[in-house]
Amino acid sequence: MKARRAVLVIALAALLGGGCSSGTPGDETPPAKTCVYAANRDSASISGFFLSPSLNSMSILPGAPYTTDLQPISIAVDPLGQYVYAATLSCTVNVYRISSTAGSLTQVAGSPVPLASYPSGITVDPGGKFAYVSEDSAGCVAVYAIDRATGLLTEIEGSPFATGIFPSCVALHPSGKFAYVSNGGNDTISAYAVDAATGALTHIADSPYTTGNYPVWLAVDPGGKFVYTTNIGTYDVSLYFVNATTGALAETLDSPIAVDSQILGIVLEPEGKFAYVADWLRGFVYAYTVDRATGFLAPINGSPYQVGSLPRAMAIEPEGKYIFVANSDSSSLSIFSIDASSGALSGALGATVSTGSGPFAVATVRIQP
Repeated sequence: MKARRAVLVIALAALLGGGCSSGTPGDETPPAKTCVYAANRDSASISGFFLSPSLNSMSILPGAPYTTDLQPISIAVDPLGQYVYAATLSCTVNVYRISSTAGSLTQVAGSPVPLASYPSGITVDPGGKFAYVSEDSAGCVAVYAIDRATGLLTEIEGSPFATGIFPSCVALHPSGKFAYVSNGGNDTISAYAVDAATGALTHIADSPYTTGNYPVWLAVDPGGKFVYTTNIGTYDVSLYFVNATTGALAETLDSPIAVDSQILGIVLEPEGKFAYVADWLRGFVYAYTVDRATGFLAPINGSPYQVGSLPRAMAIEPEGKYIFVANSDSSSLSIFSIDASSGALSGALGATVSTGSGPFAVATVRIQP
């Protein structure tokens, strides 16, 4: 269902109760804004929304939806809040500048950036210096330097870097020192050391690491202690300790963690206290507490939570208060608030906003006007 271009305000009073402070009287600094972007594969667009807890509403961003090349399947936001990157099955990356006042997107001159092969995922390193694109048919990760003035991408020397078979997701350690890639075609995770100056990847000595059948999504604990991957073929989550010095992985004694359905996306809230897994087959989100010593995932009371049809990707806004679930068959985002103490999600079905057709990925950013 195509999102209307006019600004649409959706009441979320029950969901977003307890708004944010807008500052003390006389404070001239405007409050930060949380923006949400969904990449819509089937309508070749990006939906954009502004989350306003203080007004109990979500609004469509000015000019949204934003046109992309055909079939955008992954989206990444520059951690510095300036750019959005959409990897498409047209073998391109569309690059957009984020308006610092409105959160709206404008495609930059020189975009799209051509890719050598079909992408399966894109991410940006924590320092905003490099973009990493997994290319599943080529079995590699291409690495690009980000021009901070324009947002444009330039492939670095030595790129691309070999992975396993059919890499589907690339994730960076929060330190930026290590990168991890899930390889669905041979049930492994490839691990790399990252050159801080160039972004180049070097295989870690005992990589790759065995996973369950057909690992898809990767998530790195925000504290950098654990790596998780969802295995679509064995209905479980593999869990690994991260060696803080070398980046090497060691599967924990609690791994794998069984889930009784076919799962795709996994995301951790910013403090690493809770984890959420998307049940693609049945239309649920599973919620877990994270044991900070072992990384083990324990189900939260009341989980799972029903969402739309064929949920794939999820994103949690930077303050960890709300989670957004992209329902690829329902063409919608499900929105829940996260209980800060328990990790439980509010509402029976949560609030829902319409996106373009077939949202495959979702990302959030907090901007300071």
